[in-house]
Amino acid sequence: MRTEQFDSDEAYKKYVASLQLSGVTAQAAMARTERDGFACRAVDGVIHDSPREIVVLCQRHAAGFSCKQEQSIVLQLDWIGTPKLEMARGMRVRDVGSVASPKDCG
Repeated sequence: MRTEQFDSDEAYKKYVASLQLSGVTAQAAMARTERDGFACRAVDGVIHDSPREIVVLCQRHAAGFSCKQEQSIVLQLDWIGTPKLEMARGMRVRDVGSVASPKDCG
């Protein structure tokens, strides 16, 4: 699967916003991103200010036309009760963060 690369952070954030991930369950958000070639998993240690917070991290390697780019989406969850990795899929997505590395065409 050839995945889209983005020329700017703004363009990538616009693409992520178009996926409409906020407010749905993590399971629904994971299904949407996985259809676009992302691999997702529940992890902790991703948020610098809150290293114990469990989030869903979705990543993909976009490559094509001799260029490549690493793309990530972080789904912060609205936890009810004690956060546990095995419960992440059922929690609602509270905030969505995203980052794409600069395109590497070298």
